[in-house]
Amino acid sequence: MRFDVLTIFPEQIRAVMDSSIIGRAQKNNILQINAHDIREYTTDKHRKTDDSPYGGSRGMVMKAEPIYNCFKAVTKDLKNVHTVYMSPKGKTLTQKKAAELLKYDNIVILCGHYEGVDQRILDMIVDEEISVGDYVLTGGELPAMVLIDTVARMVEGVLPEEDCFTDESHFNSLLEYPHYTRPEIFMGKRVPEVLLNGHHKKICEFRREKSIETTAAKRPEMLLNADLTEKEKKFAAKIKRNNTRKNKMLNELSKLQNGSDIRGIALEGTEGENVNLTPAVAELLARAFAEFLSVKTGKAVNELKIGIGRDSRLSGPDLLNAAAKGLKKSSATVYDCSLATTPSMFMSTVLDGFKYDGSIMITASHLPFNRNGMKFFCEDGGLESFEIKKLIEIAVKGEFSQGEGKILKADIISAYADSLVEKIRLKTGLQKPLLNKKIVVDAGNGAGGFFVEKVLKPLGADTKGSLYLEPDGSFPNHIPNPEDKEAMESITKAVLDNKADMGVIFDTDVDRAAAVSGDGKEINKNALIALLATVIMRDCDKKNPVIVTDSVTSSELAEFLEDIGVTHRRFKRGYKNVINECKRLNKENIYCPLAVETSGHGAFSENYFLDDGAYIICKLLIEMSLLSKDNKNLFDNISKLEYPVESTEIRIKLTDSDFKKQGIEMLEKVQEFVEASDEFTMLKENFEGIRADFKCENEKGWFLLRLSLHDPLMVLNIEARTAGTVEKIKNKLSEYIAF
Repeated sequence: MRFDVLTIFPEQIRAVMDSSIIGRAQKNNILQINAHDIREYTTDKHRKTDDSPYGGSRGMVMKAEPIYNCFKAVTKDLKNVHTVYMSPKGKTLTQKKAAELLKYDNIVILCGHYEGVDQRILDMIVDEEISVGDYVLTGGELPAMVLIDTVARMVEGVLPEEDCFTDESHFNSLLEYPHYTRPEIFMGKRVPEVLLNGHHKKICEFRREKSIETTAAKRPEMLLNADLTEKEKKFAAKIKRNNTRKNKMLNELSKLQNGSDIRGIALEGTEGENVNLTPAVAELLARAFAEFLSVKTGKAVNELKIGIGRDSRLSGPDLLNAAAKGLKKSSATVYDCSLATTPSMFMSTVLDGFKYDGSIMITASHLPFNRNGMKFFCEDGGLESFEIKKLIEIAVKGEFSQGEGKILKADIISAYADSLVEKIRLKTGLQKPLLNKKIVVDAGNGAGGFFVEKVLKPLGADTKGSLYLEPDGSFPNHIPNPEDKEAMESITKAVLDNKADMGVIFDTDVDRAAAVSGDGKEINKNALIALLATVIMRDCDKKNPVIVTDSVTSSELAEFLEDIGVTHRRFKRGYKNVINECKRLNKENIYCPLAVETSGHGAFSENYFLDDGAYIICKLLIEMSLLSKDNKNLFDNISKLEYPVESTEIRIKLTDSDFKKQGIEMLEKVQEFVEASDEFTMLKENFEGIRADFKCENEKGWFLLRLSLHDPLMVLNIEARTAGTVEKIKNKLSEYIAF
């Protein structure tokens, strides 16, 4: 576990934390505790970190700029950072609170001094304020060390035995009002006007009101003992009602979070499904994203450039317009990219001529026509789930920058397509490498129709026979989904009817893809992973490159990858999990060029670790062109890949209120059975659920039982190399799984 303390007295932290049990834990690499001197990050030649407050006061206030600079430097390469400000205004530190903090790998602690810290920096970087008691100290260093000690001693290995502590709580009157100091405007955020006019009475009234407001929001129980006038009691009651409304709003918006995406119902007309992703919600989340980007980039909102695009869904234009108008209200410059793809919207943050500070894609991938959603990007990639949670919290708080931005039109899809064409030409050395090749595309009326006109035709391909290229969010022909049986039958028929060399199919927003060979074989799931692996091996100058896949890939794929010299790392379900594992391996100098899911999400390390269906197809087109020079067929690359004879996926509903506990108990029972069985063998390296191989005489197969990522479901995958074996495995598990 890592702690980073931002302080003007780092020597205090080091003197205590480098000794005793905590010091020993650091030497044993169980803990990492760093003290950072805020003075090192000030631009003041005297290394000054404080200034007098607006509105007047007897003390000084710590400035925002050096703290912000220090925070950015410290957290640059950290993920899931939880920032704490030690403050008497915070919730009281208890053993329960300390235990909750154990879930974070990285905790940043800000130590205040004097009258406190400029309120704007607290709003921007602090996740929560914690108090060690209702009393005042000269600085935050001692409380910081108390917090570190309380949390660290519960980290496994720090103490020889577990200790138990009782909870504590405090009651007091009112919390302190927020402070502000120079500069008057920091990253577009202004000091409240009342503090600048010198009117002492109004300043006092403002501060009293803010104290009541802060107490009602952060420590409402303290109001019971506060000495309030009747007017103030009514004001406090109003704040409480507002907080109740905000809590309800937080709950409703949180329901829209689906991992690292926002997903909801955007159109009426489906019985039992009420609209919860409205234009108003899209506007709110877009404005919250602008505030998020402001902190991340260090730019004021009026300096931000934000792109926004959509797929072909019927609700897309209304949601895009609402989000764009919201960003304009927040003073940002908005680039309306209209119909676009998810990968192209990420590329808008890195492509020359664009390089937006962030981008939003309005999409719900392959979900039904009445659904929609939002994805958020910056140059580092898509926001993680913890960042989406933070964005929702910003939206609920509702404190947005104000101003008059502008909305401009932009054509990202053409620039993105041009970049793909250029990559193919560069790799093949030909202007028209697909000349004499017939390639048909099924876009499923999603956003992928551009690929025919803007990529394939400029490269010389004959695309006659392509299907459903026109965007139509009612999806009248089939769901745009490479995993959908009807969709794959559609593109397969198009290939055979038109005697094409290759068929291509995308999902709605083109972050997934699959292919079909000239003889009508589906190249998706395991086959697509195998084919991409052969492409990698052509360019690879390193031994045993690693490919990360999700957990449900076949045993036959693992054998194929091993035979061609690829190290297969079978990881967890969820494209973000697979991609993040690929990133982690590369950071550790383990060459991992590809992360890919059986769903068709595939991300190359050479392409920003971006899951991009169009890029996947481009890699196949390059390989097709290069092999054609030697009269070889692309799909012969996987002629030795074997396939299971049978396969099935069974979803088992969990009915207990604590469905995770129910699921874990089911896994434990199945594990006990497998370990006692002579026919099943547990996989040694497995990152999700239970995976076991089955062998009984000539029968072979495997199963994977896992808890669903988001839903109250157990998912059971079974594959077999012999007929009838899937049912046999299922029957053997039926005593422990309620089918």
